[in-house]
Amino acid sequence: MTGRAAGHGTGHFIGERVSAILLLFLMPWFMVSAALSLDGSYESARAWLASPFTSIGLGLFLLITLYHMRLGVQVIAEDYLSSSGTRRLVLGVNTLITLLAAAVGVFALYQISFGA
Repeated sequence: MTGRAAGHGTGHFIGERVSAILLLFLMPWFMVSAALSLDGSYESARAWLASPFTSIGLGLFLLITLYHMRLGVQVIAEDYLSSSGTRRLVLGVNTLITLLAAAVGVFALYQISFGA
């Protein structure tokens, strides 16, 4: 792995750990909130998602989960792909998929929250 500057792994390591810790709080909140608020009907799901507190929490959960996923796939690609061209392709696709999923998820939350 020549050509890489040393010292850039610390920020990546911290990002993984901080996002994992945040998800340790957001995942139980999501599960308990959904279990207590949803009765299986479309109306209850829409009402739950329309709540500002829920929308903000789900937005954070979505974005932090996608960030954590992107970092994890990046580590796998950098550790196990020996061809620099393949590695760059995988890292680029990883970033594009993450950004696309974030945009679609945030847009959907916006549409539901504001009733558009």
